Amino acid sequence: MEYSFQLITGPLQTPLPPETLQGEIGAVVSFCGRIRRREGKQDLVAVTFAAYAEMAREESARIAAEIADRWPVLWLGVRHRVDTVPVGEAAVWIGTAAARRRPAYAANRYYLEALKQRLPIWKRHLHGRSEGERLSR
Repeated sequence: MEYSFQLITGPLQTPLPPETLQGEIGAVVSFCGRIRRREGKQDLVAVTFAAYAEMAREESARIAAEIADRWPVLWLGVRHRVDTVPVGEAAVWIGTAAARRRPAYAANRYYLEALKQRLPIWKRHLHGRSEGERLSR
């Protein structure tokens, strides 16, 4: 499986599967997580993300290896912002490609859930005022 993971600042650029895999791929699945205007009953203006980069890369590689062991996925690409992301912009993007749709969907969902549980990436909700901000994972 070909794999790439990047922590970036600025707008997300979503990659395509490598040209070398084009004749093998029958399904490409992508997930794009965007910042919502409301979190619970609070209005947001942005979310700031921070990460322990080295540990995030290592854990992401472990998740990718788990995916390669479970599904016949040909490609996995992940981008996560580590800056302040305004409402409406993308914060995370996950792409998977496989010969068939079921493994592409399953691997994409698996990576997303693992990212939320295991990667050392934190977020701070910005409400446009100093009170009410909180850190979460």
